[in-house]
Parts: sequence; C-alpha cells; structure tokens
Amino acid sequence: CASAWTTTQSSHCVAITRSAPQLCTGKAHLHPILLLQKLHLHTEKTQSSSTFFDDSSSSASTSSPQSTALVPVVPKQEDADHCEHWKTLFPPGPKDIPKNVCPEKCDVCGDTSTGYHYEVASCNGCKTFFRRAVLGQRKFICKKGGECKKSMSKEVRVKCRSCRFERCVEAGMNPLAILSETNPGNNSIVREILSKRKMLPDSIENRPSTSREPFKLFVHPQLMENTMDRLIDELLHLEIAHERIRKSNYAPSLHDGLTMENCLKGHSKLGIDYGEAPPRVDHEKPHFEYIPFEVRIRDRIPFPQPPGKFCDRPKPKMWPFVDLVYTIEYLKTFDFFHKLDEFDKRALTKHITLVTVYITNSFYSYEHKSDCTVHPDGCSPHAGKILDWKEAEYERALHYETIQRIKKLQMDKKEYVLLKAVMACNPALEDLSTGAREIMQEQRDRYAKSLMSYVMARRGFLEGPSAYSEMMSHVDWLTRLVRKHRDIHVLLCALGLANRKFPPLMDEIFGA
Repeated sequence: CASAWTTTQSSHCVAITRSAPQLCTGKAHLHPILLLQKLHLHTEKTQSSSTFFDDSSSSASTSSPQSTALVPVVPKQEDADHCEHWKTLFPPGPKDIPKNVCPEKCDVCGDTSTGYHYEVASCNGCKTFFRRAVLGQRKFICKKGGECKKSMSKEVRVKCRSCRFERCVEAGMNPLAILSETNPGNNSIVREILSKRKMLPDSIENRPSTSREPFKLFVHPQLMENTMDRLIDELLHLEIAHERIRKSNYAPSLHDGLTMENCLKGHSKLGIDYGEAPPRVDHEKPHFEYIPFEVRIRDRIPFPQPPGKFCDRPKPKMWPFVDLVYTIEYLKTFDFFHKLDEFDKRALTKHITLVTVYITNSFYSYEHKSDCTVHPDGCSPHAGKILDWKEAEYERALHYETIQRIKKLQMDKKEYVLLKAVMACNPALEDLSTGAREIMQEQRDRYAKSLMSYVMARRGFLEGPSAYSEMMSHVDWLTRLVRKHRDIHVLLCALGLANRKFPPLMDEIFGA
C-alpha cells in the first residue's frame, strides 16, 4: 500500500540533489527544483547537498546540521505552507532501510508486512492504528501494566491498544511522516514520542502543549531523501502487486454480474496470492471478424453472437473487462481513497479507472518491447489486423499510439508509477464533493512534486521541464481517448449493435 509518506516542499526544507554531471556546474550541487527558479517557480537556495534518487545506496552531504535545530520565528504573511507547515528530521538521519525489498513481517505484531510505513516494516492494520492514534491524540492504558507487549501478536494487538501503540513507538514509527498532520508542534502525542527519543531541546520540551507560538525545525537532508525514495519504492511495490494480479488465476467473468458496488466492498485483493495463470492457449478460431468500431457504427454492423461453448480449453481472460476490476483493486490500496465517502469513491472510480487501464497497458507493452498492446497472457488485441483498416482511428490510438508516446518520452518505471499516481488523484473530476477535491488536490500535489523532482534529477535542467510538460500532456491525451471510448460505447448500445448486454460494471464506468 502507498503509505502517508510526505516531502515538505517549502523554503524551510533543505534541498537534495542527485550527483549527476548534467545537473551541476562548479562546486555546488543544486536541488532539481532550484533549477526551476528561472522558470519562475517559488524556491529558495539550499545550504546542503546530497545524492538524490541515485541507484547506489551511498549519499553525501556537506554543511548540513548534525543536530536538530528548533528556532522560534515570526510567521511571514505568505502562503499557509510557510507559516504553519513544518517537519522535522532525526539528528543522525534515519536508519538505513533496504530499497526495493518488501519486508516479510510486521515489526509491531508479527503479521504479514505490506511494506515500510512511517519508516517501519508493518502491516496495514498497525500502520492505520498508529496514524489514527497520533492524529486523534489518543492515550491508552494497559490493564496489565504493559505486560501485553512482551507477547504481541496478531491476536493480542486487538485486545490491548496501549501496548500496541508502545510497540509502534519502540519499533521506530515516525509520527512526522504522517501526511495529514500539518501542525505536529501542537500535537501532544508527537511531542511525547519525540521527547522519549530525546529529540526535543529543553526549551521546546518544556513548552506548554497549549502554546500556539510557531516554530520550525530545520530538515535533515538524509530523511528528506529517504522520504522521496520511499514514496517511489512503495509505488513500485504497488505496481508489482498490480502486475501480479493481472498475471494471476483471478479472472472475473462477464457473467458474474459484477457492479461497481461489489468491487468497492472489502479490502483490496492485490495482496492475495491467486497463483500465476498458465500460458494462454489460443482457440481454433476467433468468434467474430474484426471490424473497426467506426465502421460498425457507420454501416450499422452488429457484433455476432458468441458461441455457446468455445471448446474444452479454458476461456481466455476478457481483458477489456478484467482490467477494470484489477484497476479498482489498485485504487483501493491508496490511503486517500479510504478518506472519501461512498459517493466520492464511486465518482472517482467511474472517471479514473479507464484512463488508468490505458496507461497500465501501454507501459506494460512498452516494457516488453511491443509496438502493439500486449497483455500478460500474451494476447494482442485483434492480432495486428488494426493496421489493415484506415478507419480504425480509435483502435490505432489505443493500441499503438499510446505506446509510441511513452517510447518517445523514454519513460522509466519510476516516472511511470509517479505519473500513474498523479492520474489517480484528479481533483477536477466531475461529481466530487468539495472535501474530496481538497483531499485529491493535496495528494496530487504530493505526487506531482515528486515526479517533477525525479524528472529533473534524471533528465537535467535542459530536458527535465519539457519532459514533465509532455507527461502532463500525455495525461490529457489519454483523458480525451477515454471520452472517445465512452462515446463509442453509448452509440453501440443505442444502435443495438452489441451482441449482448454489457456487464453492469462496464455500463457504470463507460457511462451508458
């Protein structure tokens, strides 16, 4: 699951860079965001440097403070970020966390871990429990005097919240990595945890919890770097899980009658091991001749009825349908998704699912060096016959041009997962409530800033801004392609050209 890791992009933060020749001149390394000063983006000069988004595990920093410094300041009349939002980093820097390795056990309760959350290998349950306890400033009392935590397990964690929280703290969970906590200085639980770890100077430790005097913490560069790396690593782990379920034996049928409500219920299935599906076995004949949608609609050519039985071999996956289900399971893994009410979840799912399917298919095909859409079982839509029809404008865009655009961008996996997350957080969608728009905007800013930083670090000052702009343009292009798909679906239904009634889920997402 993507956890609530955050990177503070404000003037209070120390900037991080990747040590790459194309990004630097002279002796000092600059944060990629600082390079955008000439593009009139609001940033400030940095006082330190370190490697950023480097594939190696080493990092270096110069003139960075080795102890946490807290300085009372008078708030400026600037945006709220500069006045009230502050973050801290640990004086010696965070402990080394292995990258691209998903831990097996939760350090708190021993249950199966879903990744690193707030700097600790943990399960979704303990991650959510710690976050709620900190944000709610809740204090618990153990009836057994703290004995429960000595034998903490999946069963015990539910019975004693006090010992569970203590185990979260002892394991090293960082309350300052919680994205929703915008003013941790006034949070008594945060102060208590930092005090236990001896991270607060006496002047701040003795400060009344009711005091509203603003102060800031200078950010240690190593945790800022790890925070950004961890965000990307979690998205990469999530993408692995998404790809695994696409390759799995889990294959919802068109006849299951799945609705959006059915798909949104319960936890995400991305963590379930269904086993890998066997290689695709082609049937003797395709059950209908390929004719482009535009031609069918123009000449009123209906789809033929499918045969009652294909053959004795297993049916292949119906990718236009199953990919919708898999993508909804992907969306359900995000923390922000569960902050939305049921109405907003449905609105987001309706507008985001199809465009997410498009970019997933196109990058998977690009990664497997295919010029046409290819699915994990080896299936390629219409077996290359699309190019034989000049009228197949929509199909060429969907199955060929999407891949060519990614190829032209030379997009790597990290850029892809960040862009995919940006697409999943669109606050401009129709039907979203005001509260949902605020949640989505906050998340989108987080992913967009991370994408910009990574693109600048990878591509340099000359190519970075234009590459980022082209990626955002690609999102707009995919959105227009989704609208075209919906128009085709509505026309097929209205003209009675479909060979059977579409599953409820498809009708809900396609807008019929």
